[in-house]
Amino acid sequence: MKHILFLTWKDIKHPRSGGAEVVMLEYAKRLVGDGHKVTWFASNFSGAKDFENIEGIDIYRKY
Repeated sequence: MKHILFLTWKDIKHPRSGGAEVVMLEYAKRLVGDGHKVTWFASNFSGAKDFENIEGIDIYRKY
């Protein structure tokens, strides 16, 4: 098992997310399905939680 880190401006729940975030989510879900730990760091947005686990992916939002 590897620990994989994604660093992006937006995550899948960001109001301005688009195709890149959809692709990143699919990559992350497949990696989790293969037994890896995935952490995704993204910027925060109004009303967002600082931490959320979506389909086994730990998502942290800051700044």
